[in-house]
Amino acid sequence: MAQGLCDLAEVLGIFQRVVPDWAAESAQSGLSTGEGLIWAVRDPIYKTEACTYALLDSSAVIRPSHLLAALAFWERVEASIRHIFGDATGDPIADTILRALREQGDMSQTAICSRLFHRNVRAERLSQAQAVLLEAGLAQCYFQETEGRPAVMWRATGT
Repeated sequence: MAQGLCDLAEVLGIFQRVVPDWAAESAQSGLSTGEGLIWAVRDPIYKTEACTYALLDSSAVIRPSHLLAALAFWERVEASIRHIFGDATGDPIADTILRALREQGDMSQTAICSRLFHRNVRAERLSQAQAVLLEAGLAQCYFQETEGRPAVMWRATGT
């Protein structure tokens, strides 16, 4: 490799080791969650920080060491965002459901609608909030046999 040039394969190798599914995840959008915030701003920061480290190193090109320094910086940013937001979804209904599931344990769909929200949340809105929890892997839905119809039950998962 000529001096001053960067080996693209080496840089791509770094990305593949650090973030294997980078191409798919970098296309995610939405700032409603801490995780969404991470994905929305991460890629431009990688580039900016890598350039900054190259400039500080008086280098005309971004070298793998500059990229690794930018990645280390970003790990601290991600840790800070996760510390601040935790696993809050940004959806107040979803966050209320998740908090109740963690505090009270498994709840039926009926209990969520009637006891938690006193039937003041429309079914469509409740379904949307529950979809947020499912997609984030924060809750799961299952059926429990009863004397009548099976009950739709919700359980918090993960942290």
